[in-house]
Amino acid sequence: RLRASFPDAQMWYQLYILRDAARTRELIKMAERTNCSALVITVDSPVFGFRSVDARNGLRSLPSHIRYEHYTDSAHHDKAFTGDGEGMDDNIENIFEPAVTWDHIAAVVRETRLPVVVKGVLHEEDAVAAANAGARGVMLSNHGGRQYGSAPSALRTIAATRRALDEFEKDTNRASASRKISVLMDGGVRSGDDVVKAIALGADAVGIGRGVLYALAVDGSDGVRNALRMLRAEVRRAMILLGCTNTHQLRQLRCSAQ
Repeated sequence: RLRASFPDAQMWYQLYILRDAARTRELIKMAERTNCSALVITVDSPVFGFRSVDARNGLRSLPSHIRYEHYTDSAHHDKAFTGDGEGMDDNIENIFEPAVTWDHIAAVVRETRLPVVVKGVLHEEDAVAAANAGARGVMLSNHGGRQYGSAPSALRTIAATRRALDEFEKDTNRASASRKISVLMDGGVRSGDDVVKAIALGADAVGIGRGVLYALAVDGSDGVRNALRMLRAEVRRAMILLGCTNTHQLRQLRCSAQ
C-alpha cells in the first residue's frame, strides 16, 4: 500500500526473524517485489523488554479488531497466537525467533538480493560479527530504551564501532567505497546538534523516529515537513559554527562521546 502511494520513495523494510521460517522468506520476497532498497533486521528482541510505562497504562494487548501487520490472514494469525499468553509480550514472543544467531543473518544475506543492515547492535564486536555475516551496515540502537533499561545510548557506541569496522575492512581488503560498511545511529535524535554529534563520531546517517511521529500527530504531513526543515536548518547552523563546510570535515573533528 505504501509503495502504491509513494512509487518513487526509497523504502527500507524492517524484518524480524520469525519462528515461522517460511513466513520470514515470504516477507523477504515481498520486500524485493515492492522495490525496497534494503532489509533492516532487528536483533535486539529475543524477548519483549519489560516496559513499565505500558504496564502502568494497562497496555496489555492490541484491541481485538486489530491484528499485527503481515499476520492479518487467519491462518498465520491463529498459528502465531495459539497458546495461553494474553499479554502483548506473549504475542510478540509467539512470533519472533528467540534464538537468533549470526547464522540466521548470513542465511538472510544469501536469500536476498537486497543489502542487509543489522539493527540493535551496541558493541563493536557484534558490529564486526554482523559484517562477517555479510551485512552491509549496522544500526546502533537500544530500541528507544524500551528493551533493556541499562543498555548504553547508541551515541556512546559510535566511535568504537567505526574504528572496529575500519580495522575489519582493512584486514579483509573490503575498504572500497562500494563495499564500505555503513554505521547508522538510531535513538535520541531530537535536534540538528544530535545529528552533527553522531556524524562527527563516525556515523554515516541517523534514524529519526519519535520526533517525526510527534510532528505527524500534531500537524500531519505539514508537521513532518516542518520538523525536517527545522532539523536541516539546525544541522547547517551547527556546521557553520564549527567551521565545517561538509560532513568529511565534521568527521575530522576530534570528538568524544563522554
